[in-house]
Amino acid sequence: MGSGVLKLRDKRKSRDYFEAYIACERRRLEAGIERLRACQDEEKASRIWGSIFLNRMNLLMASFSCGTDQTRLEAMHEKACEAALKSSRLTYGDALALSSFGIILDNTWAVKPVLEKYEAVFAADRLLNGFRAYILERKAVWEGDYSFPEVYGGLDKVLSAGTKDAGEEALLSWLETWYDNCEDCAWHGTLESKNDVYYGYWCLEAAALADIMGMNRNILAQNEFFPVL
Repeated sequence: MGSGVLKLRDKRKSRDYFEAYIACERRRLEAGIERLRACQDEEKASRIWGSIFLNRMNLLMASFSCGTDQTRLEAMHEKACEAALKSSRLTYGDALALSSFGIILDNTWAVKPVLEKYEAVFAADRLLNGFRAYILERKAVWEGDYSFPEVYGGLDKVLSAGTKDAGEEALLSWLETWYDNCEDCAWHGTLESKNDVYYGYWCLEAAALADIMGMNRNILAQNEFFPVL
């Protein structure tokens, strides 16, 4: 990971911080893989795969923040999807991140098996269901209710916007309150933590939605939480 090549996407922390974070997650990942090789119990193996999935998601997020290029991000996303398939559960946040990355990276083929295994997770939420339809059929259908309306209810103004310009304006407005509305998320406030647990603040779902609706990423990048490759 040459520090002269990558351009930091998240400047809230230094390059040294992100590279140290990534190195630590790689060590944890290697340790998890070693435990898996020695494991003979199917139930325990599933739990280990859950930890491996978490490590791979942390690596993906931190590598994005550190400026890793799209080709390497695609490979990391594929590895995260593989781990998700071997885990026993998928949280809402992880489902949102995996599907959003699949759309942003145009790597939807990698996440399709995850959609099939955890169909109930995606079908139960308006936003996830729309992402699922887009990934499978290249046409988003926004059906059902939001699992977290206090965070995502405002997206209806984006979905119903009559023009691309109006949609971009509505999405920028929604992004202004996104971080504060996510105060119950585990990653919220990690920037101020005394422990090295921060991997970046990114509203991946906003970028996925922008791609689906053909919005201008450069305009939306006015907001600090909007991720751009």
